Amino acid sequence: MKIINRAAFSLLELLVAVAIFFIIIGAVFSLLISGKKAFETGSVQVEVEQEARRALDYMTKELRQSSANKIQVLSEGVSPSTIIFEIPYDVDGGGVINAAGGIEWSNDTGGIGTITYSLSGDQIIRTLGSIRSVLANKISKLTFSRLLDADIIDIRLTAEKYALTGFTSSGSPKVTINLNSQVKVRN
Repeated sequence: MKIINRAAFSLLELLVAVAIFFIIIGAVFSLLISGKKAFETGSVQVEVEQEARRALDYMTKELRQSSANKIQVLSEGVSPSTIIFEIPYDVDGGGVINAAGGIEWSNDTGGIGTITYSLSGDQIIRTLGSIRSVLANKISKLTFSRLLDADIIDIRLTAEKYALTGFTSSGSPKVTINLNSQVKVRN
């Protein structure tokens, strides 16, 4: 009887090969998980920044229409987080420019033509007359201030949101966006 010598792996070689395979698979999964977290964080950052910018642009556009003497910044606590102002309003149906060439205002404080922006919880609330609407969510800080030139209003807002779904503890990653704008009123 002839004995055939077959080349085969020993048990030790097989265990080493399996261990190397699992190390490589573990590294690949680790890269996939960190890539997924980076993608989710980036997506949340874009979402938060877009919403904050949209709110800031909206407030800036409306504040520009007002006049320095038609704006009132209210202080609540340490920082002023509420602003009340009027925008030109067509009172007589003939346009916002009256017969004398001046701008028509509603002259109805708190009514039509009067807009309020305020921070309520984590939302920026826009109030026009009795209509309230949410301008932005996840806002942690909103401040309004007049600069030395009374025609310029400084708006600062901070938006925050947890980056990973399901994480809310203080140790989880949080996306924070700080935006500011200076508005020169035109009327």
